[in-house]
Amino acid sequence: MNRSWTKGLVGGRAAIGSVALLVVAAAALLPGTSARAATSPLPASVDWAQGLSFGPVGNVGAGAVADCAVAAVADIEQVLLRRPEPADPAPYLAAYGALARASGETPGPTAGLRPSDVLATWRTRGIAGTHANTRRLAALDVATVERALSVGPLYSVLELPPPASTAATWVDAHGVALTAWSASSAPAGYTARGPHVVAVVGYDPVGVLVATWGFVQPITWAEWHVLATVAWAVLPA
Repeated sequence: MNRSWTKGLVGGRAAIGSVALLVVAAAALLPGTSARAATSPLPASVDWAQGLSFGPVGNVGAGAVADCAVAAVADIEQVLLRRPEPADPAPYLAAYGALARASGETPGPTAGLRPSDVLATWRTRGIAGTHANTRRLAALDVATVERALSVGPLYSVLELPPPASTAATWVDAHGVALTAWSASSAPAGYTARGPHVVAVVGYDPVGVLVATWGFVQPITWAEWHVLATVAWAVLPA
């Protein structure tokens, strides 16, 4: 798999209760494969980000808000709709603001959302004009995740380690490994620690690719098993 995508780390957090990882499986993405048998061989690698340019959704730099749970929806909808360029962030920021206020929070850098609330809104009212349904994924092992990713991208919550941790090999926009997640990390942002929602957009024998903060980051399978927990399939309504 091509690992040459521009990469970066900035900020964005998710409030989390019983929901820790959500997985998207959009069967319509692979024509002729929606009825693929569970025992069918999988491709060695999948990259739903190929040809797409992702952008941040108000969660980067000065004035950033903790809308990663909705920003991941934006990235997934971009994949589902095969939009080469990032969508207008306005409807996603509006959805974030409405959900934050509905939960008694003031939208801002510390007002994260519960993924369960985002999924309920995605299912019932839609986000940026798109609806999706969800169901729980049975496991998070390599085979299960690869099979889900062979059909579509994943909506996932990662428990990011504290600054200066070496538990994950995140890199900056120049491909240089970060040793700390803080406001000094390029591009500018705020500390990223704890639950963080991302769109998983591919896999290869090394691990998975996640889209977040407008960039695509590699995560090894070993890191995935440490950072990821529960899973739900999200299907176009």
